[in-house]
Amino acid sequence: MGLSGAEKRRSLREPSARPVVVRDCQGRLLIKGRTVNISEQGVFLIGQGELLAEGDEVSIEITMPPADDSSSNDSAQVIHHRAHLSRKISVGQLTGLGFEYFDQAE
Repeated sequence: MGLSGAEKRRSLREPSARPVVVRDCQGRLLIKGRTVNISEQGVFLIGQGELLAEGDEVSIEITMPPADDSSSNDSAQVIHHRAHLSRKISVGQLTGLGFEYFDQAE
């Protein structure tokens, strides 16, 4: 009996609906979408990603909410990652895209 998808994962996925932008290596906008879930190793998002193929390398910008502590200003934080497309599925008129990070957040 094999392992389920959840048992194979290296890190816990957290549900998250955050704005996300995906750019190519030259900084050109490819996708504006929303995250579905985020983990330490990657992100799954919904957007229009017909231009991307599995293995493509991209830059991902995820907008996170402001910190809850009183020492922070009220602006949102944008987290940047370098990643490659590891999964692509059709979700109605949109595309579900799974990216695996090459790096830690900047």
